[in-house]
Order: sequence, then C-alpha cells, then structure tokens
Amino acid sequence: MEQAADWALSNPDELETLLLQSEIAMTNKSSTDAGNNSNQTSSSGPPLSDGSSKYELFAFISHMGKSTNDGHYVAHIKRSFLAKCIPHEPPVYHVGSPICGGSDQEWIIFNDEKVAKSECPPHRHAYLYFFRRLDAADQSD
Repeated sequence: MEQAADWALSNPDELETLLLQSEIAMTNKSSTDAGNNSNQTSSSGPPLSDGSSKYELFAFISHMGKSTNDGHYVAHIKRSFLAKCIPHEPPVYHVGSPICGGSDQEWIIFNDEKVAKSECPPHRHAYLYFFRRLDAADQSD
C-alpha cells in the first residue's frame, strides 16, 4: 500500500495515463457486456451530464508517522456517510460506539482496531480524498 501511494504521488503523469487507459478499457468492456447482456438492467441510473457540479468531501486517508516507511495509514469518514457504506442496508450500532449519535458533520477516525470521533481531522494532510457529486445524490439514495 505504501509503495503504491509513493509511486502514485511521485508519478502523477504516468498515473493519469494509466487511469485514462483503464477508463477506456472499462468503457469498452461495459459496451461489450451491455451487448452480451441486453436483458440485464443497470443499477447505476442514467449517465450524469458533464459541466460544473458541487462535490462533498466524505472521507480521506492520511498517514501517521515520520515517513511513509515509518507509521501507518488511517481513514477519516464523515459520520453522515457511515450509514451509506452498504447500499440498502441500515447502519450497525453497538452500545458505546462513537458512530452512534452526534452530528452528521462530525468526522470519525478509523485507526486499526480503534474507532473514535476525530476532534481535529487533518484535511490538509491527506494522501487520498473521496468526494461525492452532490447532483448525483438523488440517484444513489
């Protein structure tokens, strides 16, 4: 994981090329699969239009330690998205869990087996950010 993150951060141009190639391959595979499985329906809904949109940060991964060779990665997830992790499934609640109660705008940190409310999430120091397109919210709920 650390080597992959190091490579991605050190080679942004190559990463972009690989992502574009992957996207083209997936598009071609989807077109082929759609032709082969014409009786199946897509659960993703209609395609979204390009253009200006608003996005909401709902999770990020950051590193704790002096270097990528020392320390480990942790995840922060906005409380409001914890119930949306598994489509059509209610959230799991445990007595005393930090994910029960609180504001939807609070951040929860996942640090190995420890889960807690994050008082001051390090937004500016993350390695990987996860966003949700707000105008797609009606389709995903």
